[in-house]
Amino acid sequence: MKISLDIYNDKYTLSSSYKNDVVSLDERILALSSLKTDKANSFEQDFVNSILNLSDLNSVREYSDHISRLLYGMEDPANGKKVFETFEKQKKALQSALEFVDHNSMMGEGIMAVLLGVTNAESQMTKWMQDIVLSGGEIKEFEEW
Repeated sequence: MKISLDIYNDKYTLSSSYKNDVVSLDERILALSSLKTDKANSFEQDFVNSILNLSDLNSVREYSDHISRLLYGMEDPANGKKVFETFEKQKKALQSALEFVDHNSMMGEGIMAVLLGVTNAESQMTKWMQDIVLSGGEIKEFEEW
């Protein structure tokens, strides 16, 4: 099966290798999801390349500051939206970056620091949401005030 993308009209075209063959819905979904994954992977690769281009930084803190700015500031040029808007996307991008660096280097420790922060924020958000659901919508902080 062949996938092509019409970038001017933002349309996907699917065709089979046989002339009058019908392309099943399952094949279409699989083909389009792989195309979207490739786009997401290109952003991850850009993120990793940006991290690998960081040099001459003197501390783990400087690395983690630059890495977090890259992670939270990266936008899709097509629509201006943040690329890594969910915790899952952020963690995946950071884990991809970790594959290319020595974990014991300052850069590796900087990536780990940002990954730890993202994981902690995700955990705290999950706990907060669970507390609200279990409390029947009453927020504990309001009672303490």
